[in-house]
Amino acid sequence: MTSMKFVTTQQLTSADVSLERPERFTHDYLLRMTSDNTSDSWNISYARTSELAAAFQSLFAQKESDVQSLISVVRWQHRLIDYNSHYAAFLLEQISEDEFAQIAEDYAYEPNDASPKDLSQIISRIIDLTGISYTPSEMADCFRCNHDEVLEAFKLASANLPELKNMLPDGVE
Repeated sequence: MTSMKFVTTQQLTSADVSLERPERFTHDYLLRMTSDNTSDSWNISYARTSELAAAFQSLFAQKESDVQSLISVVRWQHRLIDYNSHYAAFLLEQISEDEFAQIAEDYAYEPNDASPKDLSQIISRIIDLTGISYTPSEMADCFRCNHDEVLEAFKLASANLPELKNMLPDGVE
């Protein structure tokens, strides 16, 4: 007798369900039956469960990467807004120069080393997701890395996103 496991949609969204299949099942397929309601014929299509699961895992991994990229942009934007509000307070003489110098020091950072190849992929995806053309300076600040690394990343990414060439400073190609 064949053993079956039924899983509800609520169980699928909980972390406690394991859909791992024992190794003894060498024929594990997902079937789909369709009919056009005008004839008595049925179409049956199938896929290996492992291949389908791999496709979903890849999709989830890409979406998780997208979310992490957008989180980094939102955090950078929040940090930039905070800094600008302190700067505005300083200009309006609501805080002293010494207070602002201390605040500005808290926002200063030592640039991280970053791979231009990795940056180019992330920058391309962020621009694709947001539809906003960020400047190299903005992206360097966002990722807290060296401006030259971002320029190199823009050059690499411009092969896929030609509009990035317009964002490069004059003389950089």
